[in-house]
Amino acid sequence: MTEGERTQPLGITDDEQGWVSRINETAKTVRMWRDWAKSAQRAQVGSDLDLDRLVGLDVESAAWNSIASSIEHLGFFADVIHATGAMYPTAYMTVARTAFMGAVNAHYLLAPEKRTKRQERALNMRAQELKDQVNKIKELSRMPAGVTLNTQGALDHATKQIELLRGPAQTLGKADPVYLSFNQTNAVTAVATYMRKLSNSDTLELALASIWRDGSAAAHAQQQYLFSRSKQGTVIASDPRGTVVSMRGELGADAGPAFLGSFAVLNDALRLYNLRRLKH
Repeated sequence: MTEGERTQPLGITDDEQGWVSRINETAKTVRMWRDWAKSAQRAQVGSDLDLDRLVGLDVESAAWNSIASSIEHLGFFADVIHATGAMYPTAYMTVARTAFMGAVNAHYLLAPEKRTKRQERALNMRAQELKDQVNKIKELSRMPAGVTLNTQGALDHATKQIELLRGPAQTLGKADPVYLSFNQTNAVTAVATYMRKLSNSDTLELALASIWRDGSAAAHAQQQYLFSRSKQGTVIASDPRGTVVSMRGELGADAGPAFLGSFAVLNDALRLYNLRRLKH
């Protein structure tokens, strides 16, 4: 017998109201961050982030963009659950995943004490982004006749950005940027380990790794994740060909911890950002 799924939002249960309260309380801080982020929080002259800057490579900009994305997605998560009072099977996890990735990447860039380590991580991240962009542009260049896209201009711009990275790569004794790469899973692992040491909690380390894995499964609509949601649903129809069930996420089992875990990483990333942007 096969299972079919029907994704739809269901109301928050009484048992989940405690999680809603925790999210709403945490959202107050997220909104403060959102207001704070509206003004440019530039690095002070002579600060770590100011001195991290190389021609063609800006650690501060990379970290700030990741922080801003994480704040946006955490705010969106909290706004939606407050406005709708509905529990979506997978959507909250995909939003939390992006919030988590933004927080992780900012933290990963800012955590090292050594300047060269921060620069190397930013170099790898930027090189990967530009290579991904070049591949996307090349795919767009194969659009059918009649569709006008300035792919050559975009390709020239990306190529120029890669060329600018060659200076920092040479300064840091690294390979040509076209051969550099960034591994997201390695970044998640490094940040999870850092947070475990900070909190002295093995549980937190495992929870952060779970956010990454479950969030990715939800974002890619993987069957094992969808079927795990169906266990919480009800049978809509059943016949010899199979069963159709409604799915329901569990606020206390995935979306809630994913929100609070992402918040915890972002909170520490902001601590590191302020530490690095201020001259001491």
